[in-house]
Amino acid sequence: MTLTLNQEMRGGVGQAEWRERFLTWTDPLRRLEEYLRDQPYVEAHERAALEMRKQQLQAGLADLERQADALGVPQNWRGGGAK
Repeated sequence: MTLTLNQEMRGGVGQAEWRERFLTWTDPLRRLEEYLRDQPYVEAHERAALEMRKQQLQAGLADLERQADALGVPQNWRGGGAK
């Protein structure tokens, strides 16, 4: 038996799954950034909570980027969301 590299898979999943994984981070991050930009008069305590959530989303996305880099996931599999 000979094992060969499957170019359609990275880390056991294909392009569609990787795109979905990235969307779970980039879509809420994009929407949150838009909300913060479009709502300049949000109360300070709410803005602070939203900024903390933004940091959490950015950290999660950075972790996913590191995983994808380690597995050689092509950039075009990472979706077209915010970064």
